[in-house]
Amino acid sequence: MRALSVCIREWLDNTKRLSVKPATFDRLETTYAALLKHPIASQLVHTLTTSDLQRYINSLAADGYSLSTIKKQYHLVSAYIKYANGEGLMLRPIHNNVKLPAKSTMQSKRSVPTYTKPEEIALRKVLTTGKRLGYYAALLMLETGLRVGEALALTWDDVQWERSALSVNKTLIRIANRRRIEVQDSAKSHTSNRIIPLSKTAIEILEKVCERSEDPHGYIFAGEDGRPI
Repeated sequence: MRALSVCIREWLDNTKRLSVKPATFDRLETTYAALLKHPIASQLVHTLTTSDLQRYINSLAADGYSLSTIKKQYHLVSAYIKYANGEGLMLRPIHNNVKLPAKSTMQSKRSVPTYTKPEEIALRKVLTTGKRLGYYAALLMLETGLRVGEALALTWDDVQWERSALSVNKTLIRIANRRRIEVQDSAKSHTSNRIIPLSKTAIEILEKVCERSEDPHGYIFAGEDGRPI
């Protein structure tokens, strides 16, 4: 007779930790921490019903949580329930009949503001001074559309100078719950691994950074310790 929070913690540590990427496990832990704030976390697993889980989902919606957050909470609990069913720890798949809120019933997301043309020009003017190495990283992202983690994980071996192209095959991830960063040997998803063409401006940015670089095979945007900035 154990609480849902205890069972999920054990499942995370013993089953999920080594079966998913570090960044994925970090997100699971963040979702788990959010679960602990709700009464369902202390409910005994063998007493859980579909109605209990539905009330939990409904309460999240009523409290104004986004649909994305609600889905993460549901998927965490339902993934444990599937595991418990398979191990004979729970006899019924109580998650099957739970209904998530319809997207049309949720409050629409606020629009994300973007730079105006004058703001972008002003920003580029500052970044092109190259006073900090990170300025060039930001410029390259503006020019290529790279994600922050992808840009910071780049090494000089990823640059195909003869083709004016860049190989994107890894990303820098932040493990917030462990307070560390590491380079993941793949981009955000399988389809994120790609070759992107480099414009003349992007090539010029890389050439300027190359002049400062001390390691021809190291990270393009490296700090004094040789690790990504």
